[in-house]
Amino acid sequence: MLDVKRMRILREVARRGSFGAAAKALSFTPSAVWQQMEALERQCGAQLFDRGPRGARLTQAGESLLTHAELVIEQLDRAEAELSSIARGKGGRVRFGSFPTATEAFVAPALATFQANHPRVEVEFVDGEPYEQVLRLEALELDCAVVFDLDGWPAARAYDGRLVSDRDDVEYEHLFDDPYLIALPIWHPLAAHDSIAPAQLVGKTFLGSGSECAPWGVELARLCESAGFEPRFESRYRTVDFHSVQALVASGHGLSLLPRLSLGSVRRDLAIRPLEPAPVRHVKLGFPPTSYRSPACEALVDTLLERLGRADGPSAGLAAGEPAAT
Repeated sequence: MLDVKRMRILREVARRGSFGAAAKALSFTPSAVWQQMEALERQCGAQLFDRGPRGARLTQAGESLLTHAELVIEQLDRAEAELSSIARGKGGRVRFGSFPTATEAFVAPALATFQANHPRVEVEFVDGEPYEQVLRLEALELDCAVVFDLDGWPAARAYDGRLVSDRDDVEYEHLFDDPYLIALPIWHPLAAHDSIAPAQLVGKTFLGSGSECAPWGVELARLCESAGFEPRFESRYRTVDFHSVQALVASGHGLSLLPRLSLGSVRRDLAIRPLEPAPVRHVKLGFPPTSYRSPACEALVDTLLERLGRADGPSAGLAAGEPAAT
């Protein structure tokens, strides 16, 4: 294989017209340039220069090699620049995922900040539920994803209760806890309370079912059983859209639990009250089963953390656990 360093010297000799001038431009000695060009000729098996008193002129073989050398050197220069940009987190690509409420609350604005600060980084974003993002992480289709789990509900469990993966090789880093609160019509008697205990839910109906309105249904059933009763679920109404849940609750179809992160806007005919104790979503960053994290990925994670730490950010109170507005 031809030596790239020697091809660079070849190009300089061709530009300068002599070994001495090329040596001066490259900070080499003339003899070093001569030796390198002789070695390149041996490597090529062809004479590359006509050497004369007025300097060195490329032969036909030399001109042919120079044409290819220019292309090779240009590509290598581009590669070096691109690798340097990636290494500094200023270029490259990052593939990122999130779940809808996190996307709305803090991920979307964080991505905007990241793109403004790293315009040469190509961002590929996909929104989806945590179990979908776990599969993408395991398949190495994502570099990072915001997901959540509950104490009794792993991120890899689908909303029908099915565990989509048991590999357990995704690496997680905790961001903050996101407690569920009770959503009820504004006219409901429990709306008069500042907070609600599980024991006060005897006889109340919740939208969904203990297993299929998951993941909070399973946790709510456990809390109610600890209070001495089984909760009543209305399984005819199912949705994973929190705005739809608010509409159904406000219309009197049943009560529901909503995570604090989803309460960026609350209907005026709806009341939101803390449940004490309550199921809690543990919001986390998930990383694929590989030890390598690109500088661009690390920079995006830093941007997310900065967004969560901002006192005036929409998610700052959520991460800190401030009471939700009702």
